[in-house]
Amino acid sequence: MNKRSAQCASSQFLPEPTSTSSGTLDYAKVAQHIQTVLSEGHFSLVETFAEHIAQIILKDYNAPWVKVSVAKLQAIRNCKMVGICIERGNHTPS
Repeated sequence: MNKRSAQCASSQFLPEPTSTSSGTLDYAKVAQHIQTVLSEGHFSLVETFAEHIAQIILKDYNAPWVKVSVAKLQAIRNCKMVGICIERGNHTPS
């Protein structure tokens, strides 16, 4: 079982179907899109999985920045989870 999360910067360049009236990202639609795309493939490494999610958000939603965390639960004996957190794009702190 995998655990994953993603954060990304809001952008006025987001396509209409995934943006709300306030211009923020509709995470339910993004999550559904990611699940659809990822259901078509298999990832042996959490690093590859995280990179693929990041590229989907950056390219398909024109997000300027994304932070993706992926963890594989119970991958190692006596360890709750192992994982990775990556950031891609240009993050401008506010």
